[in-house]
Formats: sequence, structure tokens, C-alpha cells
Amino acid sequence: MKTVIIAIAILIVVVGGAWLYLRSEGPAYTGDAAGTAPELTEETAAVLLEGYLFADCRPEGIAESYRSCTLDVEKENGRWIVTVVYDGFFDDSVQASRMRAQVTYENGAWRVGDIEEMQKCWPGRGHQDFSVDLCI
Repeated sequence: MKTVIIAIAILIVVVGGAWLYLRSEGPAYTGDAAGTAPELTEETAAVLLEGYLFADCRPEGIAESYRSCTLDVEKENGRWIVTVVYDGFFDDSVQASRMRAQVTYENGAWRVGDIEEMQKCWPGRGHQDFSVDLCI
């Protein structure tokens, strides 16, 4: 139980720090010199969000952390939405974590905007949908 509390505290500190950092300027990733809006690739998205991700998003997972991770990029209303889902946490409460980040291309650089972080609980440990509510 003590491990769960420590893990939740670390998650809160990381998410809070990322949120504060994003409220300043956010990271920029410079694209081509012509200033045209290129397609946002999964590789570029991973570089942009490197400081915000729980760990490298690898499909095979990382021992002692999670079983799988997916990173999806889609365009929605002129903005790119990057969704990262870590699933199968080796935790007794949290089953999965989802981060959704808005990314735009402005003045020749990629900009990370709002980031939304949610979690999903294991059955019997709280909500079964992604939510900001804590698992029990």
C-alpha cells in the first residue's frame, strides 16, 4: 500500500510540474525552414513530448512499469492531438494512464499546448473509464 501511495504522489508531482511548465511557453520543435505546416509524425510527437511522458512509449512496455504503450497522432480542427496510453500498470489500483496533448505548428515551430492526463482503475479499484478521479 505504501508503494501505491508513493507512486500516486510521484505521478501527481510529475503531472503538476508538466502542467506548470506548459503554462509558461512550452517546448518548441523547429520544422522546415520554409514555414509550411508539415504533417506531425509519431517520431516528432515523441520528441516534443519527451519531457512529459511517463517513460519511453514502447509497445513491449518496460519491466516493472507497464505492459504496453500506444502513441497515436491525429489532426482535429486544425490542431494535432497526440494521445499516449500506458496500459497494464503493475500497480494494484491504476490499470492505465492516458495523456492527450494538443500540438500546433506556428511560425516555423511545433508548440505543445494543453495536456490532459487521466487514469483508469483496475476492476474493483474505482472507475473503469479514463478520469481525473483517483483510484482506490
